[in-house]
Amino acid sequence: MPLILIYLLNMLHSFVYHGTILFLPAYMAKNISFQVFSWDSVAVGGMFSGIVLCMGVFGQYFGGALGQKPGLERNVVILSAAGLPFILAMAFTRDFFLVGVSLVFFFFNFALQPATNVLLAQRTTVPMRGTAFGIFFFAAFGLGSLASSFAGYIAQRFDLPWVFVGLSFIILILIVVAFMLLTIKNRETIGSQISQPGRAVPKS
Repeated sequence: MPLILIYLLNMLHSFVYHGTILFLPAYMAKNISFQVFSWDSVAVGGMFSGIVLCMGVFGQYFGGALGQKPGLERNVVILSAAGLPFILAMAFTRDFFLVGVSLVFFFFNFALQPATNVLLAQRTTVPMRGTAFGIFFFAAFGLGSLASSFAGYIAQRFDLPWVFVGLSFIILILIVVAFMLLTIKNRETIGSQISQPGRAVPKS
């Protein structure tokens, strides 16, 4: 059960990533009104999208460091939930506010990836780890890439801002899955404490 939840967690995380990155340049080109040199809106949107994605470097480092800390499942819940208000804000902001909330969202989005890698490694034995990571990345890049159809349908049917609103609902599901993993971990910890009571201290 925990492995299935980890695969689902990774798929949902990748789904949100692919959905946002697909329309980010076009969305920024449409919603950033200030000029950079004499560039047109498409070039400006592409430039700021690149700057935003560079935040992933810091997010990956932060997520990797957090993955080595105690309470990994709790930290995964926090990282999953932290990006929600910012991707939702991306649908309703423009100019510098849009760039700012995008930077924060992608920081947390990228931070979640190494944390889930550590989570999978902790839940698998060495002989099955290669297969487990193969399924893990299939869930991310195979099933997660379906976000392009999902986001494209929303953009065509409604408008670009609604892509980020729709992906916010996917993050809500992501948070629920992460919380289920935390609940399982807490039950395992309690069960371990019950089955291994403290030993009596020998008298000197």
